[in-house]
Amino acid sequence: MSVKGSLATLIAGCFIGILTLDAHAVATKPVKVTIANAGPRASVTIKATDGSFQKTEEAREDADRKVAAYFEVDTDKPYDIQVLAADGTYYEARNQRLTGEVTLDTKTMTQSGGGPAVTSSPSFWSREYVRQHFPGRILSRDSDLPTDLTLDVGAVLGTNWGSLGDVATRTSGGATELSGFKQAETLTGGLDATLWWLNGWGGRVGYLHSQNDIKPGRVIEGGAASGFVDIPGTSVVHDIFSLSAMYRCTCLIFRPYIGIGMDIARTSMTNGMNSEINHAVGFNAQAGASYPIPGIKGVRVGLDYFLHRFGVENDRFNAGPGNTNIAIDGTQTIHGFNGTIRYEFDALRFLSF
Repeated sequence: MSVKGSLATLIAGCFIGILTLDAHAVATKPVKVTIANAGPRASVTIKATDGSFQKTEEAREDADRKVAAYFEVDTDKPYDIQVLAADGTYYEARNQRLTGEVTLDTKTMTQSGGGPAVTSSPSFWSREYVRQHFPGRILSRDSDLPTDLTLDVGAVLGTNWGSLGDVATRTSGGATELSGFKQAETLTGGLDATLWWLNGWGGRVGYLHSQNDIKPGRVIEGGAASGFVDIPGTSVVHDIFSLSAMYRCTCLIFRPYIGIGMDIARTSMTNGMNSEINHAVGFNAQAGASYPIPGIKGVRVGLDYFLHRFGVENDRFNAGPGNTNIAIDGTQTIHGFNGTIRYEFDALRFLSF
């Protein structure tokens, strides 16, 4: 072949290649993929069925409970669309033609294997577990799930009861011991605030106030119970400041939670004419749940059980005739139930205000 012939062949080949690239460029267009009922946070992956292209985009749910992801693709090829929901569930639609805008719904897509929510057993706290084992509407709506750090503040009002146990006494004769003191039921109230992370963990600070009257206890002399002692007019006022680590489940319409932490307690024991203030460090435990009030965004009602345990002292305890000015050290245990009104909101938006 002559030099002129070779040059002509080369030019023609380049021209054909340019036309091919240009044709491919024309076929590459922006596409919007919209998925309904994917949850507040989801990732959308598209894969060309011939394996030539794959891309993943993160998406957030809008007011219509849909997520949207944008891609630049060759519209001449078919694609598989895969959605990974925030709870670990995979959904898939195969052999889709992407032209302009494609709208799908996870309710009509195929739930696909390969994800952790499918290959491993779902935990009791997961939405997948609830979906499998508990029929009916007990799952939270996707639009109600938190998408950022949230802060909830609560006002609490309830009742408590308790006991004054492990009592050690100091008397001049050393013969008198006291035991078996119960505390009457009474009202309690307070405030708390909890910062919740998306993984369910949280930190709570709280304040609780109550005043309990002490019921009669036993007098033990020489190792034997000599009867009950009535101690009228004796009460203990509790001001408890607590710091607790919390964990909750957001997969249900009601949100169960548990917590454990430490207390700084200020107690004032009034006995006859005497009143003494004592500070002690103790611990707390709590468990409860909250439920949204329909139509009022962010407001929830709840019920929780609590336990507080710390030390208490009184150096001039009056246990009746012949048993005045007894010094006692005891362990205060308080049990109770609180009803709560809680308001939960976006913590980041509040902190950046």
